[in-house]
Amino acid sequence: MRSVRAVRTTADVERVRHEVSALLQPLGRRVSTVVNYDKFSIVPELIDAYVQMVTDLMDRYYADATRYTTNAFLRAKLGASAVDGPCPTEAFGLGA
Repeated sequence: MRSVRAVRTTADVERVRHEVSALLQPLGRRVSTVVNYDKFSIVPELIDAYVQMVTDLMDRYYADATRYTTNAFLRAKLGASAVDGPCPTEAFGLGA
């Protein structure tokens, strides 16, 4: 899958959804996933849409997920949103 470094439009969010789905749906099973968010950026107004898209992908395709980032702001924004959903805080490096 092509690396996505910046999410600036809703079309970018949907492109991520499409590419991940195209890669994982044919497998017919849930997979373990590692996501590297280093050098990733997202405009603040798309964080909720992005987290919802990630939650949908997790529900459909991921057995578990581990996410990494050294960006404290991104970790706080994505982690705070994910705490309310099914994604465990350690997935964003926030848990023990």
